[in-house]
Formats: sequence, C-alpha cells, structure tokens
Amino acid sequence: KHFGTVPEPESAQDEAMAETATKVGFTITAEGQGCAPAARGPKHFLLDVDEKKCVRIGRAPGNDIQVELRGCSQFHAEIRLLPSEEDGLPPRLVVRDLSMNGTGLKSGDDKPAVGAKKDQDLQLYHGTQILVPFQLKTNQTPEDRAWLKLSFDDPDMGARPTADRHADGDAGGGPAPGVRKKAENGEKEDKEETEDDEE
Repeated sequence: KHFGTVPEPESAQDEAMAETATKVGFTITAEGQGCAPAARGPKHFLLDVDEKKCVRIGRAPGNDIQVELRGCSQFHAEIRLLPSEEDGLPPRLVVRDLSMNGTGLKSGDDKPAVGAKKDQDLQLYHGTQILVPFQLKTNQTPEDRAWLKLSFDDPDMGARPTADRHADGDAGGGPAPGVRKKAENGEKEDKEETEDDEE
C-alpha cells in the first residue's frame, strides 16, 4: 500500500478538519466613535472551544472592547466559542447580550439589523457588525452607538450557510419601512434609527 499518494475526497478532508478545529481567530474593528481609543483596533482574538474564555464588550475598563457610550452597560455583551450543534462542523462563534439596551447584529448593507435576545446566543459570521447599544433613546443619535465589525481569520469558517442567507430580513421584519435619508455618517445608521423608533 502507498500511503499518502491518493488524496482523500474533499468532503472527507473537510470533515477531518472540522473535527480537529477547536480554535477560531478573528479581528474586531470599531467603526463608530464610541470605543475607547485603545479599543478602536483592529484587535485580534483567539478563542478555544475547550478553554471557556470569552471576549467581553462593555463600558467598564476591564472589558476586552471598551465602549464609552451612554446606553452601553458596564458588561454589555460577550463573544464566546461554542461546540457545533452538529457532528463534523466547526465550532460556532456567538454573541450573548447581557445589557438593558440590547445588542444588534447587521449582516450586509441591504439588510436591517436584528436585535439579539437577552441571554441567548446568536451566531456570528464573517463581516457581521455588532451594534452597541442597539436601542437608542429619542435624544440620542447614531453617533451614540458603536459599530464593531467582525472578520474571521479564515473567512470560510465564518461563512454563512446558504439556507441562512435570507434569515436576517425575516427576523428583522423585512426592510425598514419609510423613506431612507442619507445622514452625516451614511445611510446604514438612518436605517437603524428607524428600526429603533419602532421598538
């Protein structure tokens, strides 16, 4: 027998890789003005599913990503790496909202943001933006929110499954109603403002 001369089928290789993948590396870049200067990044993190560590986001100085904004809780949200719910798939990177004013997720410019339910894990994908805080008071503007963009070291590991590609619009109630106006910081923030007013 000649070992190593015949490559495994791609599906078998992928399964073997998924079984051994216990670590996920990713970068968070703050795109809003609310983050402390040291946290604006980009900041790189490596989580291991076996270590039970997390990346903490919040107003308190001890957080990994410090957001100095009104409406942001001391310990606002956590990013964790959890085992896959299905055999043979890589671990899931998730965010858990711990706050009073919510944590939002936005995937793509053409989709409305979706609010994470408190104390529930919502999966993160490559290019997802985390909005902190999600809910804004009437006297606040989109500048009172931090936009944290997440990029996986391996974009394929953070790729959204094909079946989930339209989930955001459904979960957010479809496109935001009303006429979108261009704001000083771009269109994306006005769309979020409209959605917040409805809650």
